[in-house]
Amino acid sequence: MYKGLFEVPNGELRPIDNFVLVNGTRRVYIDYSTWCIHGDYDIIDNYSILTKGLTTAYFVQVYPLVISWFGDSHISDSITENFKILVNAVSLCNPHITILCGDIVNGSGEYANTKIRNEWFELVWNYVKAKLPNNLWVKGNHDVDPNCYFYYDWYERLWTFPIRDFIIIGIDTFNEEVIVPKTSCAFLSFHDIVWLRNKVKREGAKIIISHHPITDWYRYFYYALKDAENIKTIISAHMHEVTKLTFLNIESYVNGSCAPESKKPIASVLLLDKNSELKYSYFDTELNVKVEDEYIYIKSPNVISLEDKDSKFLNKIPIRVTIDFDSTFINLIILAEPNQEGYVNIKRTYNNIKIKSDYDVFIIGKNVKCNSSLHDSWMCPQCESYWLSYFASEGIEVNVNFLK
Repeated sequence: MYKGLFEVPNGELRPIDNFVLVNGTRRVYIDYSTWCIHGDYDIIDNYSILTKGLTTAYFVQVYPLVISWFGDSHISDSITENFKILVNAVSLCNPHITILCGDIVNGSGEYANTKIRNEWFELVWNYVKAKLPNNLWVKGNHDVDPNCYFYYDWYERLWTFPIRDFIIIGIDTFNEEVIVPKTSCAFLSFHDIVWLRNKVKREGAKIIISHHPITDWYRYFYYALKDAENIKTIISAHMHEVTKLTFLNIESYVNGSCAPESKKPIASVLLLDKNSELKYSYFDTELNVKVEDEYIYIKSPNVISLEDKDSKFLNKIPIRVTIDFDSTFINLIILAEPNQEGYVNIKRTYNNIKIKSDYDVFIIGKNVKCNSSLHDSWMCPQCESYWLSYFASEGIEVNVNFLK
């Protein structure tokens, strides 16, 4: 028995909601450092656990949160070089959630007679599951062809993932019931439009995830979104580049630069914060992060602003690093300045941690206490433990203690 999870063909479970439940011995691909987990389980690796009975988990919703996305990997019989480069850069950034924005595999793209193989999706899943945390997918036009519907063995077509003040909404812009064969245009079915319309009417700031950019499905826009409130952004792919689009006052971010023919893959992240604040960062893939003894070394690449004086441009690279302190986990969200080299120093004693950083940093953990400024807190609704987030300015040494 399970809830809030999707079972892939080999029996592994991956999240589709911010609350999951498993009863039995199952391998579940949730990142233990970003979920408040209750029950008996073993940590298998950075991004999966093995449950040993009734286990529940809530996605930790303390700010800030980092979401990375990209699309158009176009995988067939082997992993492409651009996919390797981009996955490596994103894995060093180590976001809370990673979203693959469609065209995961390389079908015809025009609903023609290409024979998509199930093994292509399996290849992608096996590659990303050990490198990128909390994977969410949306379907692209290259992911289905006539009689080739293997995508549905690997993830949902429509989904929502609530995160506190935000609701992430994944939609299908290439519905086989209404597409015109031998075209790659966006097609939304009437039922999907009604589903989306109902989701965007809910409270909360909305982040819509689609494979096709909004400018490709604007003809459905009025009915799907006419009653929508507080749409923060639409993120997508399909175009084999990085760009920013503004449509009916909605700012939309596109990253399809993973495509095999793209000359330069670019990493992209969103930083979610209090008061429904959202900022984006595009950066080159030459990111270097090394954790050695008491130091985290960072060599950061260039960031890419898509327009002048953009208030939503972060101009930094958020990097999440997890520290294991006697099976208690601390997340550092390091705001790395572009084109710089620096480090974070972590000194451990028997009962606390001292942290000093060349960068502004957020320190996040369960029942932790820090002598820096409290940024945010979130209480797990099941165990009622508090996850706290503290902010420390660059160059200031802070002490982190663990509360009983």
